[in-house]
Amino acid sequence: MADADEALALFKAGLDDKDRMIALETAQRLAVVAKVMGVAQARAQLLPYMEELAASQRHEDEVLSAFAKAMDASFLPLIGGNSACFTMIKLLMPLACTTETAVRSRAVTSLSSIITAVPGAGGEKFAASEEWAALKAFLVQLSGGVEVGEEQEASGKKPEEPWFPSKLSACSLYPAVCACLPQEGMAVEKAALLENFAALSDDEMPMVRAAAAAALAGLSHAVNVATFRAHLLPVFKLVSEDRSDVVREAGVQSMAAFLATLPPVPVTDADLKKLKDADAGGTGGGSNSGGAASAAAAGSDPVLAEVVAEVTQLFLKAANDASWRVRLGVVGTVPLALKPADAKTKGEMLAAFADLLDDEEGEVKLAATKATSRAYAAATSKDLFDELVLPTVLEAFQSMLNGAKQAQDAGAADAAKTDLRQAQALVAMELAAFDAIPHPMLVAVVQHMFEDAALCIKMLDKFELLAKLKETDPSALSTICMDSLSLGVHDDWRVRSAFTARLAFIFEQIIAVESSAAAAEKRDDTGKAADKADDAKSSTAVTPKKAGGSGAAPSTPLDKDAVERAWTAFKSVVDGALWDEVAEARVHFVDCLPALIRWADQIGGDRYVKQLVAMLLDQYKCASGVPIPGHPDRKMSYLYKISVLAGLSSILSMSPAPEYFATASQTAELVDLVLGACKDPTPNVRLVAGRAVGAYAVACCGGYGASPGDLQAVEMSLVPTLQALTSDADLDVKSVAQLAFANTTEALNAKN
Repeated sequence: MADADEALALFKAGLDDKDRMIALETAQRLAVVAKVMGVAQARAQLLPYMEELAASQRHEDEVLSAFAKAMDASFLPLIGGNSACFTMIKLLMPLACTTETAVRSRAVTSLSSIITAVPGAGGEKFAASEEWAALKAFLVQLSGGVEVGEEQEASGKKPEEPWFPSKLSACSLYPAVCACLPQEGMAVEKAALLENFAALSDDEMPMVRAAAAAALAGLSHAVNVATFRAHLLPVFKLVSEDRSDVVREAGVQSMAAFLATLPPVPVTDADLKKLKDADAGGTGGGSNSGGAASAAAAGSDPVLAEVVAEVTQLFLKAANDASWRVRLGVVGTVPLALKPADAKTKGEMLAAFADLLDDEEGEVKLAATKATSRAYAAATSKDLFDELVLPTVLEAFQSMLNGAKQAQDAGAADAAKTDLRQAQALVAMELAAFDAIPHPMLVAVVQHMFEDAALCIKMLDKFELLAKLKETDPSALSTICMDSLSLGVHDDWRVRSAFTARLAFIFEQIIAVESSAAAAEKRDDTGKAADKADDAKSSTAVTPKKAGGSGAAPSTPLDKDAVERAWTAFKSVVDGALWDEVAEARVHFVDCLPALIRWADQIGGDRYVKQLVAMLLDQYKCASGVPIPGHPDRKMSYLYKISVLAGLSSILSMSPAPEYFATASQTAELVDLVLGACKDPTPNVRLVAGRAVGAYAVACCGGYGASPGDLQAVEMSLVPTLQALTSDADLDVKSVAQLAFANTTEALNAKN
């Protein structure tokens, strides 16, 4: 008892504290307080206090939101289980009627979870239970104070009209309440419930009608198809013709959500042939031509077929709505609605989508452009997309290229048009993954993106989408990858960093394309005998190792000359990244280094890995004052030492490590450099070196990295070095060393 009283007192004091954060944290601990108090005391003391808090609403909105969030179905076991559902519903009612949106939304979410826990919900006898009567009365009270059709008192006095926030909450709760009734049976109860809902969908307040329109999606899942046709389909039609575009937009979202629940329908060649025959014969018209649901989507149920057809017609109608907001809603939901549509309906939706790509409203056009690749994937028919949408897309691409040139010539660019051009360019990359764009156009668009730094960075993030070209148009892929090499010396360091992150992929494509071309040239050389051709092939080909980085090992043996040419160019790019004057660019390069090492090992084995490691070691020597032959201009700076040490740390901790590091002497050279850097006169160098030693030591103990399981090296050289650094004069170095030493000691103890 004393613990319960003390917990409640502390809870009250915390909620009443003048510090808003203390009050907020206290409200979030409601469940903890109830658990400490126990069920009996929580019901006797805590619930009355909670009821008073909810009714008075004297606290700030953030506190009330946290309070409402805590009172969901998970709170029920703390106050006696599901039998306390209506106690909680009554308690949350005031919060569900508040004008503050955040508080009301939290209360509705908690109420929905509690309603699903009402005893007997979903059972056949639920309609005759006291729980259903109470639940129905609660919803009626929120939504209007009286059921539709209920006779008024003899005096004729109407009940007081509720304030609209309660109606908004009622709309959101109808799906949860309706879900308490079994889908089959209880037709009278469902009809009464949905008639009240229909009244909300025709409320005088646009906000209420919009909330009702949004709730249609949830209601469509809670009723069977016959109930849907009788009670929800008229509401769908009503909101689609509402005078407020906000309501119509919410209706579009619910239409798409309903259609998305149907099974997807693939488009077959027979479907396309039937469509073409119908178009040729002029039989494609008819009032329901655009809404015909496929047999696969509707099954053998004619009622479902009718419902889907009607909803689809309403959705297509919204694509031509006078309000750009409604059309914008259609754009965002077209991919959802496309999947369950039959071939004919898909065609009509794609035709409508093509119109939205050329919409007069800029926001609609931009959103449609961004949704193009999702629409393509949902259409499941390249033929339909190519016929109905691709011409508009290509026209937009060409306009984008022309517009970019005009804006560049004028020296100024409209922000909205710039956003659209960027979206169109990125969509070209996404469509390339489906091979859904002519390759010359794709090359032109990518080359355009190279000219815009911000767009170039976004493009490089999607660069792997171009891999499809390796199969369909290797020359186009080679052109793009070769042109991209100029990005290694771009003026913007962010572009250089993004390019470095894609180095392995880019050179992998270059080598694969050139190797394929070399193999094709050999096959075409009819002047050689087959046995000589085989001999030549074996002497000029490189068999790649199993993939260890950006992709699978190519099926075609790599051409030796192509590999060498690419490797020379690759080293040039790496050299530039190593000596980049911007520290952030070098940090990005270090992050990419393990992937680049693996790629080098894949195509060239130890020889190529050794060359990359040598470049790092040479840089460290140069930064220490030893000039590199041929590069007298390179600066001596401790900052480059830091980059090298970070790179060596990532290499020594690689998992799995390339075979090159299996030789102890190769690893020893790198480890000795790192250990020596722990005595560097510059504190920042010692700091990074200490961190590298710690990472390498943990890798050794963990059985991965360049020297997995080498506990002797850890104990004999790494631990003493870290121990010495823990006494460093620099506080930051000392702190890093202490953490590394502690981690190493823990890893050693775990191993031993």
